[in-house]
Amino acid sequence: MRSAFQAIWFVIVPALLAGLYLRYLVPESAQAQGTFSELIARLGSEQPVPLAVGLFLLFAVLLRYWRCYLPGGKRLTVSLRQPRSGALRARGRQTVMAIGTAALAGMTALLLRSHVLTPCRVLSASMLPTLSPGDLIATDRQAYRAMLSGSDHPMGASLPRRGDIVVFRGPGSDAALPPLIKRVIGLPGDRIGMHGSRPTINGWETPACDAGVYLYVLPDGAIKARLLVEFLEDQAYLTIAAPPAREFPEPYDVKPGEVFVLGDNRNNSSDSRAWHEGRGGGVPLAQIDGRARWFLLGTRRDERADVSRMLESIAGTALHLEALDVSALREDIAKCLRQWPRETRAPRPGAGAPAGSSLLPAPAGKMIGE
Repeated sequence: MRSAFQAIWFVIVPALLAGLYLRYLVPESAQAQGTFSELIARLGSEQPVPLAVGLFLLFAVLLRYWRCYLPGGKRLTVSLRQPRSGALRARGRQTVMAIGTAALAGMTALLLRSHVLTPCRVLSASMLPTLSPGDLIATDRQAYRAMLSGSDHPMGASLPRRGDIVVFRGPGSDAALPPLIKRVIGLPGDRIGMHGSRPTINGWETPACDAGVYLYVLPDGAIKARLLVEFLEDQAYLTIAAPPAREFPEPYDVKPGEVFVLGDNRNNSSDSRAWHEGRGGGVPLAQIDGRARWFLLGTRRDERADVSRMLESIAGTALHLEALDVSALREDIAKCLRQWPRETRAPRPGAGAPAGSSLLPAPAGKMIGE
């Protein structure tokens, strides 16, 4: 029985942990360039066997150190007990184990940060009302991992969906510049136009519901706009339309290997409409870092951290306005959601607008897009 416990905990489990670490936590060299995990990424691509052996030994040593807390630990402790060699040697082993544990935890945290979940700060008002300036959000770098590996259509690739909020590097920007955050509207092959603040996809106008007046106070003024609930695919989310209306005269055909993005603050966002001198442009898939998933921290107007939304999903129609009563707006948003349109999926390129895509009238919250 003791031999079985030893084989499980000090051979099989360390091997599994080392394999999982290599598979999911070691980033690709291109993604880790310029970060602490660059050395780990290089070892993972150039010397995977020594790295795997090193990880196996590290996990085995750590499990041996913590053996008394493992299932069957009493048997392991009895079978591995060594003669006493003095308090000094015992303290030395404990110090080495503590350092090893801290090093592994730190390396794991850094690899998670660079390869799995990365914090990103919202720097502008272009994604109001969904994201406010100063918000700290978590980016899921695994959301489109296969697609972002470099090839155009790798096996198991996952394109962003219409309605996803993505974090990406702007056209021609270097890695030192902060990333941009926008919502995906068009996929490869789509023809994207604008009707006021609302996009048209392959001739089909995205349905929306007017939920009332939105007011957001900035340090140097205020934004007063119409708050809209927009419906796209299986998602509903909030956008705002502040005057004056944004011009985008010519439709843009989304090229292969890119997506078309818009800010939720439709008339005050530098997005796909502004690129190439206003002719429009897409975001190459290779420049997308991941999908914006959760709130981490907000920033109050007095610059204090706001933890009330920690780990709250970014998706959806939640409305947050500090120091303002938004109960009436929330009621109108709820009424809009109860009047979910019959058709919220864009037609395929060249298919034209779907039949019966007009919306039912709403008892409250004016439906637009008839």
